[in-house]
Amino acid sequence: EENGQKILSVKDDGIGIREEELPNIWKRFYRAENVRKTRESTGLGLAIVRQIASIHHAQIKVFSKIGEGTTFLIFF
Repeated sequence: EENGQKILSVKDDGIGIREEELPNIWKRFYRAENVRKTRESTGLGLAIVRQIASIHHAQIKVFSKIGEGTTFLIFF
């Protein structure tokens, strides 16, 4: 909890997301370049997360570094 808001943090130690691709990760069917080459994916997961967060009036912040992973913070 911070400033009266509940915070959900999800962190991984995966391949990370390039900074220039971060604005696009919320788009339906978008798959980052490194994912297109290595994994089967529909590109719907984060679009769904964003929609659910919106329904709950939550905000999402994402931080990522190539080779170190990604952290998503959801503020309720």
